[in-house]
Amino acid sequence: MKVTDIIPILKLAEKYSLSAMGIAVIILSARLYRSGFYKPSTVFICIAGINAFLWKFVFLTYGESELTEILSEIFEVLFGVFTALGVLAYVSSIYTEYSKALQRSEEHFRSLIENAQDTITIVNGDGTIRYASPSVEQVLGYKPEESIGKNIAEFIHPEDASDVSTVITYAGQNPGNTLSAEYRVKHKDNSWRIFEGKGKSFLDEAGVTGVVINARDITERKLADKAVRESEERYRSLVEGVRDVIFTLSTDGRITSLNPVFETITGWSRNDWVGKPFAPIINPDDLPVAMEIFQRVLQGELSKIYELRILSKSGEYLIGEFATTPIIKDEKVIGVLGIARDITERKQKEEALKKLSTAVQQTADSVIIVNKDDLIEYVNPAFEKLTGYTSEEAVGKTPGILKSGEHDKKFYKKLHETIHAGRVFRAEIINKKKNGEIYLVASTITPIIDTQGSITHFVSTEKDITEDKKAEELRLENERLAYASKSKSDFLATMSHELRTPLNSIIGFSELLKQKIFGELNEKQERHVDNILISGKFLLSLIDDILDLTKIEVGKMDLVIEMFEISNAINEVSTLIKEESKKNNIVFKKELDPQLDFIEADKRKFKQILFNLLDNAIKFSKPEGGTVTITAKKEGDMVRFSISDTGIGIKEEDMSKLFKKFQQIDSGITRKYGGPGLGLVISKELVELLGGKITVKSKYGEGSTFTFSMPIVAKRAGEIK
Repeated sequence: MKVTDIIPILKLAEKYSLSAMGIAVIILSARLYRSGFYKPSTVFICIAGINAFLWKFVFLTYGESELTEILSEIFEVLFGVFTALGVLAYVSSIYTEYSKALQRSEEHFRSLIENAQDTITIVNGDGTIRYASPSVEQVLGYKPEESIGKNIAEFIHPEDASDVSTVITYAGQNPGNTLSAEYRVKHKDNSWRIFEGKGKSFLDEAGVTGVVINARDITERKLADKAVRESEERYRSLVEGVRDVIFTLSTDGRITSLNPVFETITGWSRNDWVGKPFAPIINPDDLPVAMEIFQRVLQGELSKIYELRILSKSGEYLIGEFATTPIIKDEKVIGVLGIARDITERKQKEEALKKLSTAVQQTADSVIIVNKDDLIEYVNPAFEKLTGYTSEEAVGKTPGILKSGEHDKKFYKKLHETIHAGRVFRAEIINKKKNGEIYLVASTITPIIDTQGSITHFVSTEKDITEDKKAEELRLENERLAYASKSKSDFLATMSHELRTPLNSIIGFSELLKQKIFGELNEKQERHVDNILISGKFLLSLIDDILDLTKIEVGKMDLVIEMFEISNAINEVSTLIKEESKKNNIVFKKELDPQLDFIEADKRKFKQILFNLLDNAIKFSKPEGGTVTITAKKEGDMVRFSISDTGIGIKEEDMSKLFKKFQQIDSGITRKYGGPGLGLVISKELVELLGGKITVKSKYGEGSTFTFSMPIVAKRAGEIK
C-alpha cells in the first residue's frame, strides 16, 4: 500500500472533520484483509482506527468539556492498546507464516531425498554412516537402519575402498568442492553393483555436519558400455575375419574401403582399387544393372540381393552375390555399404545340379527319394507315368503303396538291413500300380550318406523290365518250343516209320485174311479178323490225327491251295459217311447257295474238316435217328458252312470242353461213343489255318450246329492272323 493512496482520503476526512489517523488505520486494515492477510492483527488495527474515529467524532460533537476530555483520554488509551496489540499480532503472524514455509521446505526436501532414485548417504569424516536414504533398500537391498552406524568401507569392494576414502577425505578438506569416483558396492545378495558417487562436505552445516555422498547405480550403463565395446570389437573382428567382401563406396562411385577378404578372393591388392571407381571391375554386361542399383541406393533404398560378375586379377570373372545399403548421417546419404560373397563355385555346382536334376526329370527310369523316416520326398515324372500315382499323391507316403504282396517279409527285411547298413541293394521287385496292375522293375536302392557318415536319404532307381522280362520269357519259350518242335519233328519221323509201317502191315494182312486168300475162315475167325481190321484202321486214323495236330502246332502242316468245286467236295465227303448214316437212320440234307461254285483252298483239309463235323453229327445222334443238314452260303468274300443235327445236343456247362485236346463231354459219352476227342480240335486248327473261324450253338436234347467260315480266295502266308 502506498502513501499516495490515502492522501485523498485524509483530505476528505479533514473536510468532514473526521480523524485522519482513524481513517488511515481503517483503510490499512481493509487493504490487509483484501490481501488475504485475515489475521488478529487486522482486527486490532481496525479497532484502534475506530477508536480514533470515535474520539474525534465525540470531540467535534460535544466540544471541549470535562466529559470529552475523560472520553478522549479513554479513547486515546484504547487506541494505543489496540494499536500495540495489532502490531504484536502482525509480527506473530509473520513468524508463524515463516515457520510454516520452512516446514514445507523441509518436507519437500525430505520428499525429494526419500523418493530419489540415487542413494544419499551422510558419513562422518572417519566413514561412519550417519544417514542412508530409503532408496538404498531399493538399489542395494539393505534397509537404511542396517547400514547406519557401520563404516562405509564394509560395503565397498576392497579394490575400490581407497577411492571412496579419498572422496571422503577430499570433501572434508575442501568444503564446497565435489569429488567423484566409480566404485563397487556389495548388494545384499552378495553381488557387486557399480556406483558413481560424488562427495561434498557439510561438516559446518547445522543439522548435517558430515560428508554427503550422492551415488547412482551405473551397473547397467557400464554393462551396456562393455557390450557396446565388445560389439565394436566383434564387428571389427567380423569385418576383418569374415569370408565375404565388405566394401564402402562414395556418392560419386569410388571405392573407399575394402576388407582383406577382397585380396584373398580376387587376387588384387586393396590399394589397387581403393580410391578408384568401381565400374571397371564389373563385367561390362552387368554394369547397367550395377549402376541402376547404385543410384537407387543413393536415393535411400535398400537393395535386394543381386548377382554381378567381378574381374579377378587373373583375368577371369568371378560370380558375386551382392547386397548394398545406404550410409546415412544427419539424415543424408553419404555413401554406400555393401557385402559381396563369391558364389562362383556354388553356381558351378548349381549348374551341375541343374543338369543332374534335368537328367533325373527326363530319365526313362523311375526315381524315388525317401528320407530316413521311410517317407517319400520326391518322385520324377517317369515314376508318375509308370505307377499312375501323381507326385502329390506319392510325396509323404511310404514306398509301401507299391507293394504287390508277391514278396514275403524275409525279402523286405533283407532290403532294409542292407540299405540301413549303408550298402546298395539290387533286386528285381514285383510292384503294383495305382490301378492294381502288376509290373516288374530292376531296382537299385542307394543310401545317401552325409559328411558325418550318417544316412540321410535313400535313392531308388527302378527300370520297368516287365516287357523285357516277357520278351526274355518269350525268347526262352521260343527256344524251348524250338527244341520241342525239333523233338516233335524227330518224333513224327520216328512215328511215321515205326508205327505206320507195322500198322499198314497189320491192316494189309487183315484184309487178305478177310478176302480168304489164304483159305476159309470160320465165323469166330472172321469176327476176330474184323476186329483186328477195325482196330488197326482206328489206330492208324488216331496216329494220323495226332500227326496232323502236331504238324499244325509246330508249323509243319503244308497247305496245297487249289481251286475246286464246293458241291463236288461235299458230295465226296457225303459218300464216305453214307453207309454210317444209314446205320444210324440219319437223313442227310444239303442246302447250297446257287451263287457258290468254286472256292480256293486246300481241298484235302477242307474235306477233313467237313468229314470230322459230319462224323460227329452222326456219332452223337439219337437212337431213333435224325437229320443232318449241310448249309453253304456266300457272305461277301467269305463262305459260311453250317452242319446242323437233331442229335443229343450239348449241355451249356460242357461247351467250354469243346475244342480241347483229348477231351469228350463226359466219361459216359466216351464209353458209349468212343473216339480220342481230337476231331474238333483238328477241325478248329485247320479252319484257322485256312483263314477262317469256327463256332458252335447247341441246345441239350435238341441238337447242335457247328459253323465255320472260309475265304473264297485263299489267303497267302502272312495274311492269316
